[in-house]
Amino acid sequence: MPIFGQDIHSMALPGDRSPLIKQGWARALLLLGVYIAISLCFGLLINVFTLKKSIAFTAFTEPALNSPAVQLWLTASLFVAIGCVWLFRKYIDRERINLLPWKRSSIHPDGTIGFLLGLALVCSGSLILFFTRHLQWTGIEINLTNLFIGVLTLMAAAVGEEWVFRGYILRNLLQSFNKTTALCASALLFTLAHSNNPDVHPIALVNIFLAGMITGLGYMQTRNLWFSILFHFSWNFFQGPVLGFPVSGLAARSVFILETEGNPIITGGNFGFEASVICAILLLLALTLWQYLKPRPSGRY
Repeated sequence: MPIFGQDIHSMALPGDRSPLIKQGWARALLLLGVYIAISLCFGLLINVFTLKKSIAFTAFTEPALNSPAVQLWLTASLFVAIGCVWLFRKYIDRERINLLPWKRSSIHPDGTIGFLLGLALVCSGSLILFFTRHLQWTGIEINLTNLFIGVLTLMAAAVGEEWVFRGYILRNLLQSFNKTTALCASALLFTLAHSNNPDVHPIALVNIFLAGMITGLGYMQTRNLWFSILFHFSWNFFQGPVLGFPVSGLAARSVFILETEGNPIITGGNFGFEASVICAILLLLALTLWQYLKPRPSGRY
């Protein structure tokens, strides 16, 4: 299975080095538990030392993507993700792996398709809401500093989460189950990990599951994480810092000043476009048309 296009089967350790835990699903669940626990600990420490708040069992004391606490937490989660996956691959899976094995040849077309697909879904959904008078933009405010920080923060979130959920969890689930079961299980775990986000509700969880299916399919088809990472980043960046929606419950300063009107089931409410029934329809459409969108495989699992 390659990470960022790198085929790690060719990097196996010499000799008989079978995994410390034989079941792939068990390795996946253990990694997820360790990753979430460490990430929450970092969130608590950031709350205490950055915001000077009393200790509470949450990383989101302020639902704003521009909050220094949230930005630090997302950045820290990237390093937690990379560290956990690297340690598990070396000592649990017992495979040799480079820390960041980038492969530029996989950026295009895999990453390009992912980036454009995320952009197309968010923009088309926004236009539907605009023309049905559920959305209007009331102004433009360009702040290059906010945009730059948004790029860094949301790229960190995309790399960290895709490294964990597709690069490790889905890869290990594929060793225990058939492709359909592994894909659905990884998307479900991805959904559960976001179930405590601010203002989350059932439609939002359904959409997160569908997004997990798309990124999982992208990984399975391309054999690398470029599609998944750039789809994830594009989806979040254009939804929040550009168009003005909250991103998974986190409000963001944006280029376009956004106002929504009408039923939150249609607009997404305080959670953002990800909680809209329009989003669900578009994601289902993307999954249905996947056979026409999928890139060619570029390696092995």
